[in-house]
Amino acid sequence: DELRRRIAAARAVVTAALEQLADRGRPAAAPRVLLCGAPNAGKSSLFNALVERFGVGAPARALASPVPGATRDYVVATLDLDGLSCELVDSAGDDPRAAEPLAQAAQAQGRQQRRDADLQVVCIAADRAGAEPAAPAGDPDATLLAATKADLAPGSGRPPGAVVCSSVTGAGLDELAAAIRRRLAERCVGRAGAETAARCLRS
Repeated sequence: DELRRRIAAARAVVTAALEQLADRGRPAAAPRVLLCGAPNAGKSSLFNALVERFGVGAPARALASPVPGATRDYVVATLDLDGLSCELVDSAGDDPRAAEPLAQAAQAQGRQQRRDADLQVVCIAADRAGAEPAAPAGDPDATLLAATKADLAPGSGRPPGAVVCSSVTGAGLDELAAAIRRRLAERCVGRAGAETAARCLRS
């Protein structure tokens, strides 16, 4: 009788723990990462390179063009960054001089994406560093600098704290993905808790 009582008590504790882990592990909305910066800063090419390497599900591709302002609508893809799932967004480049209605609509859409983003990856083309602002005003913990197009200006154009990368050669993509993951883990504690719950359930 004593053994049965102890087994029943232990079963109740285990059942409660499993229910708690299941509750913590319920998927929340994936954190959202926005690629932003000036027109033709390499955002769309970087989007495609990251999706090719880390994307899950049906791949989405952004229109990459040497013509500034080619991106008008935003594109979203899901990435798996070493077990942390996030949504990567490519939107129109920041252009305060946009005048035509379609361009102004794209800028308004981009501002909305900024408000919705958990993290902004500010892209600065290495061959244009110094000609563009290093980062937008706002919460510095919510931004990450990426020096894109490193293949065009090797050894130069590296703003302090920026992750140097190239969509052409693939250099720096792993480092950028790791930096995004770290920043999201710091900002999205609840989602990190869900990962811990999943690891506990697997073990």
